Amino acid sequence: MAHTEIANLLSSDELCVDAEEDVFNFVLTWIEFDRGNRERYFAEIFRHVRLVYISRDFLCNDVVTHDLVKSNRDCLELVNEAINMVDCKKFENLPFKPRKSLETSAIVISDKNKLMCYFPVENDWVTLGKIRCGEFGTLRDLFPCHDKLYSTKVRPTAQDSWELVTVGYNPYCNTWTSPVSTHENRYVREIFVANGDEIYALLSVPCFLSHEPLCCGRVSGAHPLCPKNKHLSYITKYKPESNSWHDIASFDYLDLRQGFCLVAQGNFIYFVSGFVLDGDQRKYLNEVDRYDFDKNQWRKLANIQVAREWASGAATSGKIVIFGGDISKYHQVSQNCQCELYDETTNEWRFIKTLKIRPGSFTKLLIIDGKIHAFCKEEKRHNGRRFDHKLIELYDSDNNTQSLITRSILSSRFRCYAQSPSVKVFRGFFNNCKKGNLSDDELAGAPSAPAGNKKKCSVL
Repeated sequence: MAHTEIANLLSSDELCVDAEEDVFNFVLTWIEFDRGNRERYFAEIFRHVRLVYISRDFLCNDVVTHDLVKSNRDCLELVNEAINMVDCKKFENLPFKPRKSLETSAIVISDKNKLMCYFPVENDWVTLGKIRCGEFGTLRDLFPCHDKLYSTKVRPTAQDSWELVTVGYNPYCNTWTSPVSTHENRYVREIFVANGDEIYALLSVPCFLSHEPLCCGRVSGAHPLCPKNKHLSYITKYKPESNSWHDIASFDYLDLRQGFCLVAQGNFIYFVSGFVLDGDQRKYLNEVDRYDFDKNQWRKLANIQVAREWASGAATSGKIVIFGGDISKYHQVSQNCQCELYDETTNEWRFIKTLKIRPGSFTKLLIIDGKIHAFCKEEKRHNGRRFDHKLIELYDSDNNTQSLITRSILSSRFRCYAQSPSVKVFRGFFNNCKKGNLSDDELAGAPSAPAGNKKKCSVL
């Protein structure tokens, strides 16, 4: 292969390796095969080795000591910069991301005081650090965006205005941004992640003649004398570089529909079920609508089988799973009808089996490596008050198979206040975060990683 082809290969995020050290060794092998003719290309190719994702020991013992590196000032400078980043944990503005093969799935959860990270593949926990986000208060949900996590809350400031407060967290550096407030005359119905790691919010213009808006989409009844036939909603996108929100679409399609389950997949947003108010009565809807915010187009899909409100949903590989919810103001969906799966290829819904989950214990659905899981927490009072946090695997979209694997991941005295969707991170940056940072009492019930199930990756 020519040196230009080698450079293009090594610059790819898709290059599949077990560790970044393998990339450095590959470069040496290619050079040594015809050193007389290829040595002059070493510096050009070496800059495609992502040195910050190589272990410090390997950088010091194998990379910086190699004669090809020592003889080139630019190469030495790159290695020293990488070592300095690792030593000082300067991971705020990395020049490149880790290769996708070196990323692993993780879930970040919090109690009132600290953040913890769970790695499902290794079945392991680490403590990231204490929550230091000023006057932001208790975290509620965490949303991944551009290698950071963000939490947003809505505060009413007056009868017709709200304050949208956003704080950011870098898990690699354990650093927080200062809370930033945005004043809004629209109320927030939902905050969600789409297109991988982009944060969006669904907002609506309040109609004070017809209903009294509250935060996060829960609004009270519509008055029959409301003069408006349609009520405007907006999709707004969060831009982390400016810490601001910007409108990207508006529509009046939803009108006063409430309690729907919003699921995002690619450039599509699905609005599943919900209800509208007919006087003082709730009229439950089986309707499913899909919005393409790239083309600004709506499409009606097949109706869900059981109409419900405030269900949880998740989507992956053309499949959507809807779980739980209420079928009336005081009754939850029965166990046999709790979980429905939608297939985009057939435009059909079907029930899938699920385990019995205590009322109030289910929190949300998560996608972990193409598998849809339910994240639950159950309160137990045996030998004192404890909360048992569980992951229940519901559906494997890659193999189109159903499973009901339950894993008790943490039993502790604290209640989980917030959790992120499954995020992809470079595991090596967390290897200095010890599992022992959690007390034995907090980790009671958390299983250790099974032998022989560790993923090979670089260790920092």
